[in-house]
Amino acid sequence: MNEKGSTTLFGVFVLLMITSWGLLLLKSRLTKYDQLQDKMHVTLCSKRLNGKLGEYVGTMEKYNTTLALLTTGKALGLLIPVLGTVTAQTSTYYGIKIVKGIQLYETAEFMIFLGKQLQKGCIGWNLSRYIPYTKKRDLLNRLKFRKKQMKYSVKGKKWKINTNLTLKTQKFFSKMKKVRFSLNL
Repeated sequence: MNEKGSTTLFGVFVLLMITSWGLLLLKSRLTKYDQLQDKMHVTLCSKRLNGKLGEYVGTMEKYNTTLALLTTGKALGLLIPVLGTVTAQTSTYYGIKIVKGIQLYETAEFMIFLGKQLQKGCIGWNLSRYIPYTKKRDLLNRLKFRKKQMKYSVKGKKWKINTNLTLKTQKFFSKMKKVRFSLNL
């Protein structure tokens, strides 16, 4: 009957189908883009955290070695009278105090770094999980490790990177996996 109307209706229907297909394709591309952004964010956060943590542990181990040498020198100064002059004793005493202060400064600097990572949404609220040392010291004034191995994770919306760090050897092992639900705590 009305050929113009049916042709127009068919054209609108084809246009609607092409538009729907285009929107569906655009939505899937945006979803993939968001997942890629999340994966990149988690990977960069993990890279920064692993690098800074490795640097922190290496620096603290150097200071621990220095403290052990100073403490041993102080003990030898008490045993051997020639080494135990007043000047040597006071210099080792102040040397130990200075190195302990530097360790405290390095720990504070690392905590500031962790705070910045928290603001960026890279890590959770429990910041003590990322500090490998306790406040306790051994007989040579070295800081003690919490554990021999540290485990921590960096989470995103869909991705999570679990990292294990062996503290004595400073070897990192990271594994990325996709998660269904993330509370990002």
